Amino acid sequence: MKKKKIKQATKKPIKLKKEKIINKKKPVKKDNLNLIQGNLFDIDTERNRFLFYAPRILSILFILCIIIFSMDIFGKSFSLFSLILILVLIFSWKRELVGAIGFILFGLWYILLIKNLAIPEYIAISGSSIIIGIMFLLDWFMKKR
Repeated sequence: MKKKKIKQATKKPIKLKKEKIINKKKPVKKDNLNLIQGNLFDIDTERNRFLFYAPRILSILFILCIIIFSMDIFGKSFSLFSLILILVLIFSWKRELVGAIGFILFGLWYILLIKNLAIPEYIAISGSSIIIGIMFLLDWFMKKR
């Protein structure tokens, strides 16, 4: 009799309740009130990704423009400006604060060093450099937080 009971017990399938695991994320409010109140860091990850890649891509394009302009003026050799900016870009790829300081200082240095230029030329070179530096600074703030 004991054998029959054991066989019957093993033949019955064991039913387990399957629990559904649902990853519910909290809804993100996408209104401009957060930005007005000072919560600049409550931004979606897509915008964070934009702040990561935009200054790097813009700095590559900016350095290429500086190299092209310097080749037009100095011949086939690179200028010291472009080499310094390439080093700043290499160091700022992982350390955004280096890029922020480097590009902002380059923009201010260009304004103080080069004189007798028209305002659009200052805006094109130093303004672009300062904007790239500000973007690196924003990326540093986002990463720090």
